[in-house]
Amino acid sequence: MRRAALAWLLIASLIAGTAAAAPSLPGGLAGLISLLDRPRPAGCLPGQANQDWALFDAPTRNGQRIGSLELVYGHAGDESCDSAVPWFQTVDGETRTAVPSFESGYEVTALAVLERQGEWVRLALAHSTPWLLAPEDFAFEAYPALLVEKLAYATPHWSGELCRTAGGSCRTAGIDAAGSMAVVAISQVANTLWLQVEVSPDVCQTGDARVLARGWIRAYSDDGHATVWFHSRGC
Repeated sequence: MRRAALAWLLIASLIAGTAAAAPSLPGGLAGLISLLDRPRPAGCLPGQANQDWALFDAPTRNGQRIGSLELVYGHAGDESCDSAVPWFQTVDGETRTAVPSFESGYEVTALAVLERQGEWVRLALAHSTPWLLAPEDFAFEAYPALLVEKLAYATPHWSGELCRTAGGSCRTAGIDAAGSMAVVAISQVANTLWLQVEVSPDVCQTGDARVLARGWIRAYSDDGHATVWFHSRGC
């Protein structure tokens, strides 16, 4: 089953072409919230915000409003309004700044979530971490569960060690950290999340899906950064 999935990922990656550079993920990442494909708003004006949601300093409508999450469709000179780019607008309306965004799938824009409480999510923006009451059509995917069945790879925050069991003895893997990874299981020991991984050569560069090593690694580094991420567009 897993070999078939890996083969499918390899085919998809070859079709997709070269992936974008690895994203700079925030520390303490809890998951992604996807801004799913949204229909073009009636009377769309390129470069202007056509949809916005209030952002608060706490996960309650009684909290202090600190700004808005805006979706700006298209851009100046683009009359299609086919794509939406997220921006942060201050509550006084005077300052608009770009929101760091990622991809949860092929051309599916997503925002980094640091914490989730019920329907509320705390976002990792450029200069703040406000709370958003997430609309129903914003899909949340938790890290590290979102890695399963995806073409993954180690981030620079992986120590390079593989452990026999989750929380067990570890050793330096002695393999190319730039290779591909498949996450096959997730376990929690005390307060630590562990990933069981199979490490292969860089599938995107070589087409070689052989498993070179197996073991367990921590999902987060000592400084709280994700140790494994995935190619949202294949290779």
